[in-house]
Amino acid sequence: MASPTPLPWADQPYALLATPPQNAHSATICAYEMTMAHNLFIRSTNSILLQAPHISDSTTPATYNPDDVKDILYYTSAFLKTVDHHHHVEETVTFPLLAAVPGVPSGFLDPPVEQHRGFHDGVVELQMYCTKHLADADGWRWAEMKRIIDAFAPALMSHLTDEVEMLLKLEPLCESAAVWQCWQATEKAALNDARFSNLYDVFPCGLGSSDRSFEGGNKFPPAPAVLIYAVQYWGAKRCERPGAWRFCPSDFWGRPRELVFLREVREREEAKVAEQGATS
Repeated sequence: MASPTPLPWADQPYALLATPPQNAHSATICAYEMTMAHNLFIRSTNSILLQAPHISDSTTPATYNPDDVKDILYYTSAFLKTVDHHHHVEETVTFPLLAAVPGVPSGFLDPPVEQHRGFHDGVVELQMYCTKHLADADGWRWAEMKRIIDAFAPALMSHLTDEVEMLLKLEPLCESAAVWQCWQATEKAALNDARFSNLYDVFPCGLGSSDRSFEGGNKFPPAPAVLIYAVQYWGAKRCERPGAWRFCPSDFWGRPRELVFLREVREREEAKVAEQGATS
């Protein structure tokens, strides 16, 4: 799959999930939507891994900018909140409902829950690191933050793949209508759990990690235009760190763009070269 921009983009280093083939059974529809949701998380992870290494810390005072540090930390924190919200809905609504569907074997939903536990501690550690250094940017070090990410990201990525495959396995086991009822309940629960505060972090992160051009075009996430406008002109501008959203791989309408911070780094380097040429 070609990158949508000349610079490295958020489809690497972790590969995006290909959407599964669709048929009339709702299990394949659920798997498709789960794939699209999981790709949001993969793009966010990649955006952090690609851009954060170019942020100077306080040991290089000539290029250090604490706003850059705080912005990437706020963006990372929003990403972690988005993942946590997603898994909370799964564990409290989706999985219990699916487990009760006739034809679903006992223990069928245990593996994804166990996988959640496998990377939970790493997610919590990274969230604590973000909180700590939002208040103390001078102490932030990318090497330490990357160590935390590298410790849990492979388990997270495996889970994102396995969970889609688990949904596809439901097709021969149970009735389509029963699976669809569970999915509708999940969507309702996710919407009901959406707090106004999400306008300031979860929604900007999720929308800014979408790609509506992916695989020829899509309408995911199915956010109404009024919500996108509310995020763009209210929440994203009035949150604690409005600069955080330059780390998003897309705009809030799901249109891929150059990774803004990489572009900023390139422009700074070009300006430095031009300045040196003018003074030589």
